[in-house]
This record gives sequence, structure tokens and C-alpha cells, in this order.
Amino acid sequence: MKILNQNSKFIQIFAAVGDSWEIDELVLSGAEEFTCRLYGFSPRIKKVDEAREIKIKKICGSSLELRQGLSVDLSTFPPCKRVLLEHMKRVNFQVCL
Repeated sequence: MKILNQNSKFIQIFAAVGDSWEIDELVLSGAEEFTCRLYGFSPRIKKVDEAREIKIKKICGSSLELRQGLSVDLSTFPPCKRVLLEHMKRVNFQVCL
């Protein structure tokens, strides 16, 4: 709720969910930005795939190779854009009903 209260843009974006049967690109990009903020990324990171890449580089280093014995909790990663789009489609469908 704190993120929503700090940025009224997100409230307007989520209010537009369910206005039509298709996901508007503005709604999807806003959902991406909101998701990045939920996962603790700075406001300059607006794309979930970019956020995932940053998280991977933080864990693996510049080599982008997983080291043996390194445990990675994938639940700490934001969803990729493709998965977020499917989630938004389900939410939009429910709201449209």
C-alpha cells in the first residue's frame, strides 16, 4: 500500500484494469514498473526483465555462471514479462466479469 500511496500513477493504472478485454500497453508497462518497486528495485528500473537481469548479475557476478553450492531462491525474483502478462490477462478477465 505504501507504494500505491506514494505514486498515484499506479492507482490510475490499476483502475484501468478491466476497462476492455485486451490488456492495454500502458497498463502492462505500469504493472511492470509496480512489480519492480514491489521487489525493491529503484524507481529507475521499470522493466521486470531488466530487474531479473540485475538480480542474476548480483548473485552470479559478471561471469553469469552459477557456482557449485550456490543456492538461488527464485521466489525473490520478479516474474518475467511473459509471465506477468499472463497474470495480468487473468486479473483483467476476472475484473471484466
